[in-house]
Amino acid sequence: MSDPTEREATEKALRVFLLGIEDVLRKAVLATALRQANAPQYIGHYPPPTMDRTGHKARYITQVTRAIHNIYGVRGARAIMQRVGRAQAQSAIAEMPLLISATKIAMKLVPRRQQVRLVLEMEARAVNEQVDDQIEIAEDMEFFYHKAHQCCYCIDWQGESSSVCHTAVGFLNGLLAAMIEDAKFRVDETMCRAKGDPMCRYRITLNP
Repeated sequence: MSDPTEREATEKALRVFLLGIEDVLRKAVLATALRQANAPQYIGHYPPPTMDRTGHKARYITQVTRAIHNIYGVRGARAIMQRVGRAQAQSAIAEMPLLISATKIAMKLVPRRQQVRLVLEMEARAVNEQVDDQIEIAEDMEFFYHKAHQCCYCIDWQGESSSVCHTAVGFLNGLLAAMIEDAKFRVDETMCRAKGDPMCRYRITLNP
């Protein structure tokens, strides 16, 4: 069995992640984070926007995330990486205008909870395709749950007392807000592998 920590991300996934950080922080800060993350090869040289897998390890995403935590601390990194996640959501939507437009039209014909389910399932398919996070979507009477069994934001990251996958929180918030009109959401990471939990689980509350 292959080592899950050595799985590869698509070129597009890593590019969008790095551009999201660049959009929020200065290039010089991103360069510092890449050096700390032992990934200096990406300074000024982002992968092209393709679905190819050519040696770009998914763990680089974790390493850069962890470097930003080291630079800015827990509170600073939370705010920054949530903004990065929202920037990624906007980039993802901008890259698929026809699909997004058709999906929005189709969703107007179904109830709100089904709209949320459709958006989350679409997102899960895309992320699984690009970084193999093994995401599943679940729900109960009150909440939706986004479960990442191999989260790319905390690969082999242990010993934390609080959740660290703030990019995913920002991404889910940004995607839901953009796709579903006149709705409010709250996204909380209630489980995190960096804390020793078996998965990273995000709880989505409608109209909090």
